[in-house]
Amino acid sequence: MCALSQKSDLVDSTFDQLLGEKSGIKEKELDKFIQDNSNEVLILLDGFDAMRTKTLDAASFGSILKALDRTAYKECIVCIATRPSHLETLMSKSLVQNPCTYIEVLGFTDEDVHEYVQKFHDKDPDSGNALIQTIEKSNTLRDFAKTPVLLLHMCLLWRESKQLPKTTSRLFTETIDHMFTRKHLSGYYASNTVIAIGKVALRGLTSANQRFSFQEDEFEPKALELALKAGILTKQRVIKNVKPHTNIQFMPKIVQEYCAAKYLQSLNLRFYHPKRTFFCDWVIQSTMDAQIEAASQQTDVPTTRQQEAHVHAPSAATGGGT
Repeated sequence: MCALSQKSDLVDSTFDQLLGEKSGIKEKELDKFIQDNSNEVLILLDGFDAMRTKTLDAASFGSILKALDRTAYKECIVCIATRPSHLETLMSKSLVQNPCTYIEVLGFTDEDVHEYVQKFHDKDPDSGNALIQTIEKSNTLRDFAKTPVLLLHMCLLWRESKQLPKTTSRLFTETIDHMFTRKHLSGYYASNTVIAIGKVALRGLTSANQRFSFQEDEFEPKALELALKAGILTKQRVIKNVKPHTNIQFMPKIVQEYCAAKYLQSLNLRFYHPKRTFFCDWVIQSTMDAQIEAASQQTDVPTTRQQEAHVHAPSAATGGGT
């Protein structure tokens, strides 16, 4: 939904993102098919939190949001995913209406973490058990490990040195360095790239509605190239108004917060003052500590509007809104 606004039309968006002009299907035909077969149509919407419109106005809703408030496509089943941060907006009176089903995707449990570590260290189970014990001793590490991509790098770091950094900020730094090293890029590139993309990261976090998706031209070309190669950033090609666009996102969101903090720190170091340096170190540490826990919860909350009573069903699956 990062290419959509509140005015977006379901049929137009389907052609933009899925079908295109060469599909042999006409827009009127698709709309008629949906209307005639509504009870057999499932509408899947990913990433409500990434939608371009942040302040909703029911009078401006296109058919996509009208499908949610049941003023259009009433018989269709709609499944929409969002980060928890936008669940309240999604469930407001102007949008999703009961009866509906909520499914909370909780992410990795402690048991999932143990299984992952043991499978990663299947040839050295003693090492895997030692890592599990290390993680269990720290609430910060336990929260960190609930994000699969970060747990992967914890396993990689452990395999190399049989220990993990003692602070959250240092753990992130070594994780980022390791991501660059695996792509045969030195620590120099890692540090400078993080700072360069951190400027964009900070701009997104401090914008009125917080932005997690960006365009290529917002980044310095070389920094973007290196960050994509290392895996700090991901890109996704989307179609908007029949024209292709590339959305850039930090992977995962907590990395955006880390890069923003490192950019702030770099500004501080240019104008060194002991008190300012202490403050900036504190910003990085406190930001990471606060966001580590949030990261483990930043999974999708799909909501399926169905003709049945309200049900809350926790799941151990993982997901991410786009």
